[in-house]
Amino acid sequence: MRLKDLQNLHDRTTLGPEYQARLTNPDPTLGWLGDPDLVLTYNRLEDCYEVWREEVVYDTAVEDYVTRYTIIAKRSTKGARFDIAQLIRGLVARDSYIEGNSAKQAMEKYLAEVSRETEEGEARMVEALMEPHAKVAHALARDTGNLSTFVSMSGAYKK
Repeated sequence: MRLKDLQNLHDRTTLGPEYQARLTNPDPTLGWLGDPDLVLTYNRLEDCYEVWREEVVYDTAVEDYVTRYTIIAKRSTKGARFDIAQLIRGLVARDSYIEGNSAKQAMEKYLAEVSRETEEGEARMVEALMEPHAKVAHALARDTGNLSTFVSMSGAYKK
């Protein structure tokens, strides 16, 4: 993803400057310390809002300082209205600089959520394929004259 594929939220909505200010300025009511290096963007290619961190680093290839952008949060626009307070609460919950927040615990929670979503997706896929698979197996058995309960797709099993 290149930064030119992103659209600054300021260009997208009149609330852009307010949302950007909420990211960069502290908000004690949400426990947010503020971060002046964060940029809120709208990704037109993926139809989602993203928070990028702007970092200045020394690039040895060009022997000069360059600005690098790293994505730290993403929010899909599908099915939900954009809520800046919800986004900030999510950033606070994962901020390892805040006392009591652990980067290890946040990563374990994230990996558990990804694992759960993967398992649910696989279960939905298996359920969706069960009926078509049964129809294919029955048609194959009927066409080969082998109506046993076991179907060998490789033909290694002969009755």
